[in-house]
Amino acid sequence: MTTASVSNSLPVDGGVSVLVGTLGRVEGGFVFAYAKEFLDSGLPLLPDFPRPDGVHRSRTLWPFFAVRLPPVDRQDVQVELERRSIDKGDTIHLLGSLGRKVISSPYELTPAGGRLDDRH
Repeated sequence: MTTASVSNSLPVDGGVSVLVGTLGRVEGGFVFAYAKEFLDSGLPLLPDFPRPDGVHRSRTLWPFFAVRLPPVDRQDVQVELERRSIDKGDTIHLLGSLGRKVISSPYELTPAGGRLDDRH
């Protein structure tokens, strides 16, 4: 499974960013789970993910992430996709590479390794 990490890029308690959770692409859709360190931080939950426990599942990408996707039909985006060898259909790679930061959100997306499961 391809995953991306979501971090709060605003410093929390001593200037350290907090890992919010992990987004993954699975057959039939997407999954998201909060990281324990985020749940322990006391920060508010993301509106698209009101349950703190378990794995959130959806056939479509949640708005929290979808607004970060660049329009792949734009010429400058196509140039970047080609330069970075990114498949325009690889949502997670697009988010981790071209949708990392947006001006309207304190959260940052980064590519992540590992596996998302029901431990969170």
